[in-house]
Order: sequence, then structure tokens, then C-alpha cells
Amino acid sequence: MTITSSKATAAGICTTVVDVGGVPTELLEIDAVGTASPDVQLLIIPGNPGAAPFYVDFMQHLAQLMGGRAAVATVSNLGMAADLNPAGQVYDLAQQVDHKVALLQQRFTGPGRPPLVILAHSIGAYMAIHATHRLDLGDCTGAAVAPAPNARMTAASEWDWPDAAAPPPSLITGDSQAAAMGMQQAAEGETRRQRDVAQQQSATQQQNSREQGSGIIKVIALYPFLQVDPSCTRQRRLAWLTRHHALVARLAGGLGLLPVGVRRGLVRLLGGAMDAHAVDTVADVFASRDCVANGLFMGCSEFQLLAAPADWWLLQWLGSRFAVFVAPNDVWFKEWKWQEMHRQVPDVESYLVETQTHAFCVSTEQSRDLAARIVPIVEAALASSGSRLRSWAA
Repeated sequence: MTITSSKATAAGICTTVVDVGGVPTELLEIDAVGTASPDVQLLIIPGNPGAAPFYVDFMQHLAQLMGGRAAVATVSNLGMAADLNPAGQVYDLAQQVDHKVALLQQRFTGPGRPPLVILAHSIGAYMAIHATHRLDLGDCTGAAVAPAPNARMTAASEWDWPDAAAPPPSLITGDSQAAAMGMQQAAEGETRRQRDVAQQQSATQQQNSREQGSGIIKVIALYPFLQVDPSCTRQRRLAWLTRHHALVARLAGGLGLLPVGVRRGLVRLLGGAMDAHAVDTVADVFASRDCVANGLFMGCSEFQLLAAPADWWLLQWLGSRFAVFVAPNDVWFKEWKWQEMHRQVPDVESYLVETQTHAFCVSTEQSRDLAARIVPIVEAALASSGSRLRSWAA
């Protein structure tokens, strides 16, 4: 990986431009304090629009609450750093996932790297989940493919009548039927217990192997977007808008001719409650024809790809390495999706935060609150990862 430029800001955040697969990529970084080797890396993968400056307050609170022991970084999605994007170039969701795989492989994982926790917002959660799965498998070139039915599903179907040599229940009558059923149930219970123990041991070994392979010890989804909701009016309107990305981008280019102060005033007037860092970022991003085109073009591909059922099996693959934060009244992850997630992945680690909104990153207060909730999860992941790997190695 080639670092093409790097500059520090007064807030202690370094803006770095790196070459990822031949594409200039913007990273905002806060180094760990007093050490060249941090205890953990925290990488924020943004939603859409995927401009890293939206997350500067969140980064600073994370770094402070981790006591300087973490290296914190945020990556801008392809096409969302106005000064770096080739004119007219747009990227879809699949290309964004490929980009994250390459970035993780080149800069954040591998021998000698500290363990990594990914904090992924909105559609960034989709990118993080798929990229982590591909890195776990050592496959950096292709999309995730659902596995065959797992052992638990297969065993459950076999337990209708597991002993092929035994007569079917309809041929057993009277007291002998009751006795046979009792013995059968006892045998089934013991076999299930042994199977569950074996599966748990296997899952633990697989999890340790995956962590060793990728170095990613936790993926935390922040108010994710994983599946389209056809009943949501707002999503339908945005889907229509994204199909006209070229026209909207040309209109946005005209805003770039306005003075910065006027653009900021328009953002405050039309954009609702935003703190200063978000106002500045919106005024820059939405005045760039290329940034607007990329945000909408990627959005168009999101609505196409995520029209299919969500890939819940990938959450099962991640197991205890996955956690998710959800907010009330989030149009991108409604209550029915939260319930469906728990139905599909009963043991998923999830947190419903009443005081949060989907666009937490535009609020300093929400960024501070969310960072405080995340730090204990990071600490627990570090402790759990270390103990699991020691146990596995022994």
C-alpha cells in the first residue's frame, strides 16, 4: 500500500490518503498515545453518504474513552472524498465491498497487526459483514455464498425417526408403545446433548481459527441497513431518486458555486438538527457533483441488492464476534427486522438504545453516548479473544 499524503489537524486527527488497489482512499486517523503498537484497532466504516468527516466527534470520544490504547480510523467510501474522485467515476455497493476487503487486507489485518474491531454504520454494516466473511475464508475476490444446511438443521430433520432399524411408531401399540417412546425420547435427549456439546466445541475452534485468520475480533453494526422494506414510503421515494443520480448530481454541482457560508446556511435551514462538524461536511459533500453522483449511484445498487432477504446466515457465521445497535423508529432497521433477526439468529448480541437515532454521527451528544456504550464491548471482545486463543492454543 502506498501512502500518497498525510497531514495532521488541530484536533489530533490525521488525514491520510492511501492507495488501495490503485484507488486513492481517504482515511482519518487518531493514533494510540505513547506506543507504536496499540492494544486494538477501531475502524469505522460509514454509511451513505460515506464521508469520513461525519465521524470525527465519534472518533475523538472513542479514543478518549479507550484511554489512548486504541488506534481509531474512519475510511471514506469510494467516490466520497471530493478531491480524490476521478471525474465521472461512480462505484456500486459490490465495488465498495471489494474496496473494504482490500483495505482491511492491506492496512488493518495480517501478521503483526493488533486485533481489529470494526464499527460499521448503516450500509457500512453490510460491507463489514461481507468483507469479514471473505477475509475469514481467505477469499478476497468473490462474494459471500450461503453454506449448505448446517448440522443442527440436518439433525433436526433426522430426529423424526432416527433409528432406521426400528419399526415405525404406527406399528407399536399399547404399553409397549409408551415404553418404546420413553426409551426413544431418553436416547434422543442424550444424543442431542452430546451433539450440542460437540457442535459448541467445533464452533469455538472455528471461531478461534477465523479470528487468527483475519484478526477481526468484533464487528459492531450501528443502526444497520441490511434489507429493503417495500412498505416504507421514504425508502420508495429514495429508491426513485437514486435512479436519477446523474440529473441530481448536475443540480448539486450548481450548489458548489455558492459561497461556503451560504451553503452552510442552507444546510442549517433544510437539514434539521446537526452539529457544526456535520453542517460543514454536508455543505462540502452535497456541493460536489461527483460525491452526490456516487452517493446516489451506490444507493441505487443498495436498493437492488438488498431487495432480497437479508443474509442472516452471515451473522450466524460471525457468532459472538457480532453485535448490533438498533434505534427506535429507524426506517432502515424497523422493529419487524429486529424481531426477524432474533428469530433467525436467537443468540445475537443486540442493544436497543431509546435515545439514539440512525444519523447519530451528526450529533456530538449521540456520538459521545454511543462511544461510551461501545467501549465496554470492545474491552470484552479483547478479553474474550485473548482467553479463547490461549485455550485453543493449549
